[in-house]
Amino acid sequence: RMRQWLASSPHPLDTVAASRSAGALAEASAALDWTARHFADTRISADLSGYTLDPQHLPRELQRRLFLIIIKVLESANIPRGDAVEHVIDTLIAGKKATLGNVLCIGGSIWHFSPAPERRNMQKPQE
Repeated sequence: RMRQWLASSPHPLDTVAASRSAGALAEASAALDWTARHFADTRISADLSGYTLDPQHLPRELQRRLFLIIIKVLESANIPRGDAVEHVIDTLIAGKKATLGNVLCIGGSIWHFSPAPERRNMQKPQE
């Protein structure tokens, strides 16, 4: 009976509206990427120790995209996603330090990024 009911019921998803929404979201994402690339010219600086980012007065999504631009340069082999990125951005906004992969991230009014110091091996030497 359940299959018959489902087969006779109208589909709850309007595929035309969903397609339109997906297209609009793709265009918005492309616009944010373009905006981030242009902000990168004035908000990201490089020196011998690494990179800095001025995140002040930017919406969080632009902060995230600029953050990822820097991370891609410093850690191109392993680009983090999702919760890991959001956690580090929250840490930077709070003015604290975090390590993401092989990148040391230091928060505050200006965010600093550099290669993380080598981790010490915590295992005891074998005899």
